[in-house]
Amino acid sequence: MKTSNRRRYRPAGAGTSRLVRCAAALVIAGMAIVAHAQDALTLVANGAPRSAQVQAAQRLARHLLAVSRGAMAVRIEKRAGTLVGLWQGVREGSIDLHVADAGALVVLPEARLFNVLWTPFLFRDQDHYRQFVRSAEFGALARTVRETTGIRFVGQIGDKAPRVITNRLNPVRTVADMAGLRFPVARNPIFVRTFELWGAVPEPMTSLQFHMALAGATVDGQDNGVTDFIGARVLVETHKHFSPVNWLHSGVALWIGERTWQRLNAREREWLAQAAREAAAEGELVFAEEMATALARLPALGIQVTEPDLDSFRFVKARIVADMEGHAWPEGLVARIDAVR
Repeated sequence: MKTSNRRRYRPAGAGTSRLVRCAAALVIAGMAIVAHAQDALTLVANGAPRSAQVQAAQRLARHLLAVSRGAMAVRIEKRAGTLVGLWQGVREGSIDLHVADAGALVVLPEARLFNVLWTPFLFRDQDHYRQFVRSAEFGALARTVRETTGIRFVGQIGDKAPRVITNRLNPVRTVADMAGLRFPVARNPIFVRTFELWGAVPEPMTSLQFHMALAGATVDGQDNGVTDFIGARVLVETHKHFSPVNWLHSGVALWIGERTWQRLNAREREWLAQAAREAAAEGELVFAEEMATALARLPALGIQVTEPDLDSFRFVKARIVADMEGHAWPEGLVARIDAVR
């Protein structure tokens, strides 16, 4: 079919004026964002670029700009130092916001109530964890911890892959297969006791020591979730045995120091809370897909997946509760968490 070479008539300068108007609008919007970014809240999110913490922080930043129409922003940063030091910065106001596991506050003695969140097999699945964080039971815990630490829980903004068992020596189907395996664990008595009860050799260490131990093959296994596992080249290359024990479900929480909170007006507080809710909703939508994608990659990476006999692992829950309940957290709390639906 023959096409015409004639151009449609357009008044002189019409296209130019539209481009100018669009460019001007973009410049004005950009100037507004930059201006607000200069006064942006500091949001500390430590982790690899694809970690749950950093992705959740990026979602929050996007939603906060959107709900406030550019009037409120965060500046995402990494900070070196100990976790205790970071929490102290949140308390004092040198750090405005911090994203971390909901149980990460337990490094502060005043937040020992949150030790309950590290109880193995406390949650039936990720949805049970989400329901608990939205429950009045968790709200009461968070208020108590806010009063003792000066750190406020703003909201859940992301999910973390449940903790599994990987190692470089042998398949793990039952707890008997854990005997003698050396595992780096967090410096938390519940982690240490859990792996001892499973017959492994727990080695408490910092995050830096953990990475050094993996690189030097001075430990045999690890228990981070599947998304972190496939993102760590040293693990994929050396840990060829994967068991989805899923012994701990958790998520990424947003925290703010009470000093910073009191500086915000009512509208800013609501913007922050709404952005946290929307970041959480977006995170839930992508979590299942991310998990499925990560698990599907394991065979191609040469990882042998062994389905565990979970009943042989679950006994630790009762043992930990017997050891800890009544002094680390109130009597009956685990039963109330079990009842959350």
